[in-house]
Amino acid sequence: MKKKIYASIGLTMGAFFCAFTQKLNCTFRDGAVIFTLDNLSLYVAGQDNKWQNPFTDVEEGSWYYTAVGFITERGITTGTSPTTFSPDEALTRGQFITLLMRAYNIAPVENPAENFSDAGDRYYTGYLAAAKRLGISNGVGDNRFAPEQEITRRRCSRFFTMRSSS
Repeated sequence: MKKKIYASIGLTMGAFFCAFTQKLNCTFRDGAVIFTLDNLSLYVAGQDNKWQNPFTDVEEGSWYYTAVGFITERGITTGTSPTTFSPDEALTRGQFITLLMRAYNIAPVENPAENFSDAGDRYYTGYLAAAKRLGISNGVGDNRFAPEQEITRRRCSRFFTMRSSS
């Protein structure tokens, strides 16, 4: 006996897949995914679409391809330009704090009055102010953050452990 199932979820468009590997014919109408089943079981509906890679320097098959797609789709990064990611370039402290704050969904401070003296007026300025306000970073001393300085993996890991150890 076939049953029609209606699942109300917040997906907008695309092909949908259900269960683990079984693809079902589904339709999306009025905020609901509709599919017909032969038996009742536990199903998961999700969007089955491939990341559209805008970066000419991130090749499919590279070890970081999936990770770049993950952080790009979630707005954690937009790359170094609309068409480049620069995977072989060193990461700066300003870039890293921006990635970190976006990954944790921490909004930048708008028009920050309290900030590091070298925060300037750049894409990372509001994120530096938020990191300072929340105690995520105390900078490098003398009220400076050194946002254009390259960051080491050791320093990156320190940002993750500072909050968990306090």
